[in-house]
Amino acid sequence: MTFIQKLKSSIQTTASCLCIGLDPNLKKIPEPVKREHTSPEDQVLYFLKSVIDNTSDLAAAYKPNLAFFEALGSQGLQVFKEI
Repeated sequence: MTFIQKLKSSIQTTASCLCIGLDPNLKKIPEPVKREHTSPEDQVLYFLKSVIDNTSDLAAAYKPNLAFFEALGSQGLQVFKEI
């Protein structure tokens, strides 16, 4: 299946063309997430997975912003891959 086919299918499934940007700014991670997860990488991973889990029925696509992940160093790239 091509990217366009996947996108069209997702748009039909969600009845939406919403694309959510995933721009993990550590300064904006909620305090409860910071208290529960000590490393920045774990905070970002947990928070973005929560965003995706809570919006998957609304969003046709997600766009991770690589620069925010690169700012976390080599571990940030691992988080990027996992997301």
